[in-house]
Amino acid sequence: MNRSIQVYNAFSGLPPGERQTLIRFLCEHGNDATPGAVTEAIDYALKTKPSFGGFVLASYEGNQLLAALVVNKTGMSGFSPEYLLVFAGLHSDRSDEEKTLEELILRAIDFTNGDIALHLKPNSPILKVFKRMGFKTPYVELRFAAAPKAASA
Repeated sequence: MNRSIQVYNAFSGLPPGERQTLIRFLCEHGNDATPGAVTEAIDYALKTKPSFGGFVLASYEGNQLLAALVVNKTGMSGFSPEYLLVFAGLHSDRSDEEKTLEELILRAIDFTNGDIALHLKPNSPILKVFKRMGFKTPYVELRFAAAPKAASA
């Protein structure tokens, strides 16, 4: 079957139907993604929200979405990578086809002109793909989850 890679950015835009398909796909096949978080990352990549931009890559076989990436430009360099690979997903029925995801990662590397970081959970099934492609774990991320502040009367 015929495979294709689609690139979406601030210049090309993203048709609403394909946008919803990508959001659903990344929520179902991504790493604990929520619709709100995926939507926001896509909005930043396409610059529909004020941002430095980025891009979305999607691999299709015919009309079936096989893999997708959302990459945001951070506006930083040196102490922080220029790009953040926010979401990555490989269709769970096709997880034996990691080459499809590798193709998208290589394309993302070609589209960037700086370092790329990503956050994955330690048990993510696609972690091995990124490590095999040369991504390293130079830092441990620690997060403090701030409690919502009560509104003052």
